Amino acid sequence: MPVDLGLLEGAADPLVMVALLANGCVQVEDKLDELVAYCRTRGKSWTHIGQALGMTKQAAWERFSGED
Repeated sequence: MPVDLGLLEGAADPLVMVALLANGCVQVEDKLDELVAYCRTRGKSWTHIGQALGMTKQAAWERFSGED
């Protein structure tokens, strides 16, 4: 994916690129969920997970714990 989207002009349909990028985002989010769950099974704390993600432990827990 070029940094300058003007380089796509005539080379690719931008809607195709949107669809591809959105699909990639979903795959990354799914893998992130899996990796956080793996970290928890390996004894990593919500504090450390939050630090790795640049968020608070509470934000990490809310996003990934699956609890309400």
